[in-house]
Parts: sequence; structure tokens; C-alpha cells
Amino acid sequence: MATAGLPKDCLNCAWPLHGFAVPRPADIASAELLASLLEIFVGATDEPHHRVDADVLRRIAASEPFREFEGACGELAFCSLEGTSDETRARVFLNVYHLLLLHGLVVLGEVPRSTRKRLALYSRWRYAIGPVVATCAQIEHALLRAPLSRPDILGAMLLPRFEGDHPGAAFALRRAIPQISFALCSGAASGARLRVFFPGDSKAFESFFQDAERRYLMEHVSVRGPVGRRVVALPRLLKWFAADFVPASVKPTKRAVLAAIAPALCGVVQLEVQALIEAGLGEGGIEWAPYDWAMLHFYASDGLAPSRWPLSGRVAAGGRAGASASAGPSGIFLLLDATDTSTATTEEADDDEAFAVMRGESIDDSVAQL
Repeated sequence: MATAGLPKDCLNCAWPLHGFAVPRPADIASAELLASLLEIFVGATDEPHHRVDADVLRRIAASEPFREFEGACGELAFCSLEGTSDETRARVFLNVYHLLLLHGLVVLGEVPRSTRKRLALYSRWRYAIGPVVATCAQIEHALLRAPLSRPDILGAMLLPRFEGDHPGAAFALRRAIPQISFALCSGAASGARLRVFFPGDSKAFESFFQDAERRYLMEHVSVRGPVGRRVVALPRLLKWFAADFVPASVKPTKRAVLAAIAPALCGVVQLEVQALIEAGLGEGGIEWAPYDWAMLHFYASDGLAPSRWPLSGRVAAGGRAGASASAGPSGIFLLLDATDTSTATTEEADDDEAFAVMRGESIDDSVAQL
């Protein structure tokens, strides 16, 4: 597709196709671009904490590797989605969601604390993937979650969907993948961790989502309290998307949700949860944990990248020596530090209302002026 005439808020449309006479398949291009951008972030931060703050973001924005990335990411606008399977598009859209979020963070120039500035990350900037031009909110709700339920929140009907003759409607997923919720990393403390979704076969595709579900649930499901009064705490994400995990014929109660996700748990937590269910654990013994919107982390490499998909090997941002490019960083978190954003406000909406505001597609005038 040509970049002429595309909106100014399209972050990968401002530069010409750079270094590729023929665009690669979208799943390969999106995975390698995301791996490259993550390497730039890791290289611009200091061990052992890899803390990302406004200074780091400014350094990344001014670096030669990021300028190269800005040219290279334009390749996605020329990639074709025609004839691709749901599996391929799921890989592409997940990678592009995370690319856009990280790219938008650099453009924003700070780690946001306020709902207003987080809204800019989710709903202001866009990426072009072939004929589709979408924000993070649109990628999530109109493409990845198209066949799934709308979340059980205030204002859910305002969340974006591509319908009718919208260019994106033809490329929305047809297959329902509930585990999408465990693979989307918003950077929030209560959200999933970011992982690059590399190309692979159907078995690898299923394993990716099963692993994402297991990791998320094991991190966010807990059992506490004295014997005889044990309480299971479930992540609020399961409250919002309960209908995705419970059969349509079953009311999505807390107990039904717990029973549905119990097989994905492991170890002591799974044994204890199963024992509580068999003992007749009621609704009063299950609670929804608060959702922490604080921007905390973006990345935890887990060594799942096949050796044939190495990171880019470019010099790290700011002239620093980066991590080993042959194997990629292992077990690294990018910790997001908002403490230097003196102009940000700390006022936040209620969990459900914040979700509706932050993931919706509406942008108020104040955000548009960021």
C-alpha cells in the first residue's frame, strides 16, 4: 500500500519502505521488528533492573538504531494479509500491538501515570499493516477479539469493532481464542508479560497460548487465609472476560470461572484450588483482585525464540553495547518508571471505568493535544 494520504498519527507511515525491495511475510516482519525494538530498549537501559524512564525514552528517540527502526517498520504497511490464516493474523496482530505500544511510548516521551496519557498509548497512534490502519484498542477489540465477547464493563458497547465495508473487517479473526487476554501486554502491573510471537507451525501456535495462559494464571491466581476459611483471589481480567471462558449455557459466576481455569493451573495452587472446588467452595470464597493499572513492565524474555529468529544484532541505543544478539536477552524485564513525570496526575478512575476509558477509541481534546 502507498503511505501517501495516511493519517499523521500512523507511526509507521511517515517513512518510506527502507531496505526491503519486496516486503517479507507479515508474521516474519512483525516478529523481527518487535525483537529489534526490544533489543533497542534493553540496550538503552542499565543492568540489573533495565529501568525505563523519560531520560531513557529521550535517549532512544535520538538514537541511530531507533531512526533505523522507524524506517524499517514502514515495511508492515506494504505487507499483504490476503489469504492469511487466523493463526498467521493472530501472530501479526499481537506483535504489531506490542510494537505500537512501545513505539508510542517513545513518541510520548515518558512513562504515563495518568489515565489521560495512557489513553494516548492505546487510542491515539496507529500502525498500518497492509490495508489495515489501527490503534492498539482497535487491534485488540476489532481484530483479535472480534469473535469473542465484549468485556463485562461500563461502556463496553463503545469499544471499537470493524464492521461492514471497513477495510479491517475482512482481516479480523474468525476463530475465538480466549487466551488472547493472557498474551496482550499493556504494560500494566496486573497485565500479561510481553513475548515475541515468532512464526511456527500449528503445534507451536497452540503451545504459545497455553503457555501464556499458564504463566499469567500462576502469577495472578492466589489462595490465602487460614485453614477452613481459605479464599481464592482471581485476576479481574477474568471478571471482564468471563464469558470467553465459561460455556454459553452456564452463568459466568466466580465459581464457574474458577472451575474453567483450574486445569490451566499447576503445582500446589492447582491442587489446593481443586480441593476447594470439590469441597463445595461457594461464591463467598472467591474474590476478584483489584486491577493495578500502574505501568510496570513490558518484557520478560523466556528463551522461546528459535535460534533461526535471532535479534537484530544492532548496536544498542545511545551508543551502548547491547546484550548478546545471537541468543537474545534472557529473563529480562523492562521496568517502567513514571516517578520523573512531574506533570502527570495520580488520579485514576474505578477499575471498570478506567478500562472503558483507556481501551476505548474515543480521544478527548486534551489527549489530541498531547
